[in-house]
Amino acid sequence: MDRVDPRGTNISVLSCNVNQDSGTPLNTGNSSTEVDIGEVEDDGAQWWGAVLSNDGSWDLTIQGPNGKPLYSTWSIRPVLNGSFTITKKITARSRGAVRTPTSSAAARGYLSDFCSLHKIEDQKLVALVDALLIPVAKYDGRQEGSSRSRPYHMDKSQFDKLLTLSGNPRGIKALLCSVFYEPNVECNICGIWLQGPFALLNQFNDDNTLSRTLIRRDPDIGALWVGAFMTDAHHQCLQRAQAAWWDIDRKVAAWTDTPMSFIQEPISAFSGLKLKFLVQTNAGYYT
Repeated sequence: MDRVDPRGTNISVLSCNVNQDSGTPLNTGNSSTEVDIGEVEDDGAQWWGAVLSNDGSWDLTIQGPNGKPLYSTWSIRPVLNGSFTITKKITARSRGAVRTPTSSAAARGYLSDFCSLHKIEDQKLVALVDALLIPVAKYDGRQEGSSRSRPYHMDKSQFDKLLTLSGNPRGIKALLCSVFYEPNVECNICGIWLQGPFALLNQFNDDNTLSRTLIRRDPDIGALWVGAFMTDAHHQCLQRAQAAWWDIDRKVAAWTDTPMSFIQEPISAFSGLKLKFLVQTNAGYYT
């Protein structure tokens, strides 16, 4: 059943249908996996029940032009070989008769408490960047993978901005490929120049070494590379980069202050005056 990440409820600006209830545990007729969420309030237990259910109990859609529902870019279709059974201890009951969707801050709090309970705080950050790259994997028509990358520390204050950026998969792919941009290499020879870096990268037999190398190239976008390897979205990016044929998104480049093209390079005041003069002189030819 399609599932929508609850963080999408905080950024939707369109009229949408939002519904959250406890649902039923995922059940495929095979073995059951027990999920201990510890001591939680009733609202937290309801959230975990919705996330781990398979009956569409978490739903966020908008109506498309043809009347059909449009799902969030973070919606996925889980494929599991068993079911989840939640064990919990309710500490407080919800007083509201009508339940409202869980906010992104509350959802992160539930996830943080769960990771603290099981002492897997680093895995929480990996899970978050994995979710951020789901739209990129779907953009390339890939199924989300199960690769394992090393834990990566992400600035939590930037999470809302990363979530917004995640809604632009083309922009994220442009960011990932920006590690191959070299300002001192002319455009007409960049394909030949890239043969050197990829002669090295193609020698790596494991994703951990490859991901570390790419992250060192530009640590500022390292979290995105972790998510790309977790979702297997890195394959398409590397293929386009090796062919010297990748997209450039100038808005994303400016927003993240990431160099992607020679057009971002600073020019001298004298060169700026020359360009201004040429534009004014030839203005009549383009009217």
